Amino acid sequence: MTNSTGAVAQPVEQRTFNPLVASSNLARSTILKFPNTMKFKPAVMLCCCISFSFAYTQNDLLSAQYAYQSSSDQVTLAKNEKIDASQALSKSKQQLDDAQKAYQNAQKNLSDAQVRYANAESGLIQKNKDFGSANSNLTTIWNSLNK
Repeated sequence: MTNSTGAVAQPVEQRTFNPLVASSNLARSTILKFPNTMKFKPAVMLCCCISFSFAYTQNDLLSAQYAYQSSSDQVTLAKNEKIDASQALSKSKQQLDDAQKAYQNAQKNLSDAQVRYANAESGLIQKNKDFGSANSNLTTIWNSLNK
């Protein structure tokens, strides 16, 4: 539908709605052609290339900045997670130390209670022997009085 040297118009506009209206038939080509004798053509091409490479470089820079910011955010999150984990580890170690101290105290209390129980049992055995002797003496005296 386009011709690099002729007018460009929509076929519908040209034939159906506005048949052969002057504004529908463009008087010149829409594609600009520069004469080969133009001296600034290489400069225009160079400017276009520089602009394109600048846009490409700027796009890369923005992409790199986004990646840097994203990585920086991830590093910050990882650091915060490490701090939280370190605090949790410290708290767990303190709880373990407290539990070990409580366990040691419970073992000492158990040992003390076992010693007290053994002493009480020895005392009970001795008291039973004393009671047996006293009962024997009482029986002997009672029998001697009743004869």
